[in-house]
Amino acid sequence: MKRSDAPLSLQRQLRTAQAQAASYRKQLRALADATFHIVLDVKNANTVGLASVEVQAPSERDEAAIERLIHGHDELVSALREARATGEPVPIALRNGPSNSWTGTVGPCIDACEQAQETPCLRGVLRRTDHAARPDMEPLPRELLELLPDAILIVASNDRIKYANSAAVAMTEAASLEAVLDTSIWTYLPDEAQSHVTRRRQQVRTGRRVDFARHTLRTCQGKERIVESASVPILYQGGHAALVAVRDLTGRERLSETLERTLRLFDTAFHLGPAAAIVRLHDGVVLEVSERMETLTGFDAADLAGEHIDQVRVGLPEHQRHQLAHDLVVHQQLHDRELTLTRADGTAYTVLVSARLVTLEGDDCALISLVDITERKQALVQAQETQTLMQKIFRMSPSPLAIVRLEDGVYLNVNDALCSLVRRPRYDIVGRTDNDMALWADPDYRAAVFDRVQREGTITDVQTTFCQPDGTRIDVLCSLQCLCIDDQDCVVMAITDITQREAARNALVEAKEKAEDVAQFRSSVLSNMTHEMRTPLTVILGFTPTLREAVDPKYRRFIDLIERSGKRLLFTLDSLLDLAQLEAGTLTPNPAVHSLTELVRTHTAAMREQACEKGLDTRIEPPDTPLSVYVDADLLERVLHHVLDNAIKFTEHGGITIHLDANADEAVIRVADTGMGIDPAFVPRAFQAFTQESEGLARTHQGSGLGLTVCKHVMERLHGSINIDTAKGKGSTITLRLPQNAP
Repeated sequence: MKRSDAPLSLQRQLRTAQAQAASYRKQLRALADATFHIVLDVKNANTVGLASVEVQAPSERDEAAIERLIHGHDELVSALREARATGEPVPIALRNGPSNSWTGTVGPCIDACEQAQETPCLRGVLRRTDHAARPDMEPLPRELLELLPDAILIVASNDRIKYANSAAVAMTEAASLEAVLDTSIWTYLPDEAQSHVTRRRQQVRTGRRVDFARHTLRTCQGKERIVESASVPILYQGGHAALVAVRDLTGRERLSETLERTLRLFDTAFHLGPAAAIVRLHDGVVLEVSERMETLTGFDAADLAGEHIDQVRVGLPEHQRHQLAHDLVVHQQLHDRELTLTRADGTAYTVLVSARLVTLEGDDCALISLVDITERKQALVQAQETQTLMQKIFRMSPSPLAIVRLEDGVYLNVNDALCSLVRRPRYDIVGRTDNDMALWADPDYRAAVFDRVQREGTITDVQTTFCQPDGTRIDVLCSLQCLCIDDQDCVVMAITDITQREAARNALVEAKEKAEDVAQFRSSVLSNMTHEMRTPLTVILGFTPTLREAVDPKYRRFIDLIERSGKRLLFTLDSLLDLAQLEAGTLTPNPAVHSLTELVRTHTAAMREQACEKGLDTRIEPPDTPLSVYVDADLLERVLHHVLDNAIKFTEHGGITIHLDANADEAVIRVADTGMGIDPAFVPRAFQAFTQESEGLARTHQGSGLGLTVCKHVMERLHGSINIDTAKGKGSTITLRLPQNAP
């Protein structure tokens, strides 16, 4: 079944081409019918006469007239004798009254008789000329042949081309007419066409015309064309020849193939495209249904094809069907009419109907297509519901929100929270710009922010200041997001009021500054007091050796007690001074490369007497190879003094081991004791100032609680670290790590 206007147009072109070909065939047949083929036999070799005459003519009346004409002309016998004697064609002219005459040739038929193994006979060809009707025309006027749209060739009995019109030169793709003339007809025939042409050639040589038949033609450029040709035997330049008409079928074949491809494409599109059906208008019969229509409607195509459209139960009211049919006839086409239909199972669905009038095999038909928009409709409803919900959320959000058009900065929408924030009613904001309201305290900063969001798409936490109508300033954080709303580039602003937070932050900064001032004052007081206390204490400790020598031996223990207490007080003052300097940032290390083993041995020797008084063993485990560190020796000695003092203080039995080692680029000092250990829960607090595990009345050991605090700060200044590994009742190990090279 042919469909759509485009295929119909191709069909009309094909039918026109076929009609032209038929007309041309008729003209060539008429040309052939004007030629009478006469077969003349001789009686014997010596006597030439008309033994028998075989005439090929359009009708019996013409045959009888020609026989009478031939037998009534003695000059024909003379021509026969001459042709018999010379073996060459002899021209003849027979006249029958003033208006009609026959011209042609007569000569021996050698090829045909040899192939039939017969005695050579004479064969003549006559052509009638109507002098009364067309006295000015020659038998084959060349002007007529040049005007013909198809190729015309005259091929001699030796298969050489003697004449070719312009169409023939163009069809063979020859450079000129001279390139075609006198070439063999076989030059233009591929092998598969030669046997076919050979049979037609024999038919022409026996005096019979050959009607049009298809075969292949090969051009001078090596291309092959599909052609059809017809042949008529004629006399040309006194010899037997064939008038050959060749029609190029390439265009018609291409047209036919295009039509076939178009029909196939239409059929594919019909079945693969939207749900479609074809309905004949005059009786409303469904002619064809696509596969998509089956899927969409739930009806089987076999049930729909041939059914009257009014009988198909699709849930469409009759008045709507009639209105659609009326509109289609009036407007010739329909576009996207929304309808609600019912499937075969009773479920409803929504479609867009489009229709167009087409002519198929002479019948006016309607090509109808349905596009299922049920899901689209549902999605649209959901989108509308979502939009309504988002609008509600936008209006009811506790965070101030605004939508601003990028092009001109006009506020398109704001929620109630923003109105409350800026102390303006909604109608006083929507439709206005920031410049109109002086909302941003800094207009230049506002312009820079909007330029940035236009480049980046999203920016967050931009801090700025808004102004209320009464001049009150509000500190806010703005987050901005570009998006398209109703085909307009807009910015959504989410705003957070940070006025109170800024006030709290400012108060915190002020309190911090005050605390730093207090800390600085405390450090200065500690430093000054420490210096003031160290001076008399140094004098007291300086006279203790003299007193020890001057008093009675039984009172020397009091002098020793004064000396130990003085040294402890001096150690506490040094710790306070170190802590004050560390907090004030005035303690500056002077690092250099030192032998770690020598530093540890020197300081341990000073502490060994204190350990021996408690009966503790002090042991150093040096590394296998010399170990150097980049450190301030005085500061490291203070750290070692605090660590060893703690180890001796909290160890009653056993001893203290100092292990030296290297790890990568670090030097490691491990001070392990066998003392009472520390509760793991207290370890995080061990480095806090003035903190001890036992405090108040439960305190069992003396000390200020500053030793480990000073150690931690000093090790950080030395680019090192300190940590504690301990367990209650199992002793403690304090590890010091120092860089071997300058950091």
